[in-house]
Amino acid sequence: MADNQIVDNSNETIVPETESVELTVSDDSVVTEKPKKGGKFIANLKEWFRKFIVKLKRKTQIIPFFLTLVTSFVFLCMIGTFSQLIQVNSGIPSLGVCMFVSTLSSILVLPLFLNAFPKNKKPVIPFIVAVFVVFALIIAMDIVFLVNMQNFFKEHSVGTMAFYNESQTSLICHIVLVGVCVLAFALLPVYKRAINKINTKKVVSSNDFSGEIDTSAEV
Repeated sequence: MADNQIVDNSNETIVPETESVELTVSDDSVVTEKPKKGGKFIANLKEWFRKFIVKLKRKTQIIPFFLTLVTSFVFLCMIGTFSQLIQVNSGIPSLGVCMFVSTLSSILVLPLFLNAFPKNKKPVIPFIVAVFVVFALIIAMDIVFLVNMQNFFKEHSVGTMAFYNESQTSLICHIVLVGVCVLAFALLPVYKRAINKINTKKVVSSNDFSGEIDTSAEV
């Protein structure tokens, strides 16, 4: 009887120990399954930024091209104001020609820019020079437009000055935007070197394996 009681007591002590082990294992599995959304979002953001910098290293000309595209779009939005100015205030010299040349040049500069930097080839110098010439032509047309408009309103002393202030503000903004595009295009080699210095290497966790591989085959 005594032996049977000892066996029974030993069985009673073993059972709760196995249950406690199972509980701890289940608790650990619950903790590891909780995702960290904040850390994952930050990691994805860093990876996107790294890929974007890598793309800028390869195609840095995207920066001045994007600025040129925005400038051309802004000028096309200003055409309505210039057209109303010409319609209401007839007799201003060379406004129609200036607006036509600026509109055509704003569209023409985009394909010239793309041809200046062909894919997987060196930049084409003639197209680069042509881009600068078109930028200079746009600024010249805006200046002629602005000067002729100001002289007309000073000489004729028009009381209403319809669309004068709007057109003057639009022309000054367009000249500034084109000047920014010229600077971004001219300084492309400078900030390309600065972008290339940015470290975009992806850190990969290495697996240290110091053991020897047994290549002997058992027959």
